[in-house]
Amino acid sequence: MMRLRVLALGIISSILTALPVSAAQRVYINYGTLGVSFSVDALETFAQ
Repeated sequence: MMRLRVLALGIISSILTALPVSAAQRVYINYGTLGVSFSVDALETFAQ
């Protein structure tokens, strides 16, 4: 039974990785009532 479950998860994960996805344009950070968002470009500039 466990092998069947592992096989099913492997098949599902390989199908999902083959689907096209879009990248995030913004990163959202929520801490309680405080919420901040940053663009990915701004984070890249900060990292450089």
